[in-house]
Amino acid sequence: MQISVDDIVFKLGLYSGFITLVKGDTLWAVTLTTNNSSNISLQIIKEPFKKLKVPMSDKDNIMVDTIRNKKINITDSLIYFAYPAISMFLAKYLDKVHKITVGISLPLIINDKCIGAIMFGKINGDNFDEELDFLKKYAEVLSGIIKKYRR
Repeated sequence: MQISVDDIVFKLGLYSGFITLVKGDTLWAVTLTTNNSSNISLQIIKEPFKKLKVPMSDKDNIMVDTIRNKKINITDSLIYFAYPAISMFLAKYLDKVHKITVGISLPLIINDKCIGAIMFGKINGDNFDEELDFLKKYAEVLSGIIKKYRR
């Protein structure tokens, strides 16, 4: 998963990306792009990425909404991708530091069950029109790989 999220971000010229997976009633951070933006985020958060989690009952987090409703979400802010996994103060600070102009989350679905979500961010552009078909296919393929290795 790490190599694939790094490759997608690099090849599409995106700013960052991360993958989350549902375990029980909690959404856990799994992997984050290996680049300077991620290093900055981790220095600000001061916590290992894989320790970040959000209850699936949360009403604010975009990743939870993507999973719960099996839908793609697009927004101009990083805040609700990060909150409440981190404090609102840190989420707003990250949003200002990174200046992401648009973020997208896509559901990871296996056998009609959403098992997680993937997020990508851009710092130039106002949508994902050019990348959307490719990102949907990536989410589909990644879901299949996760299914294969979860057995």
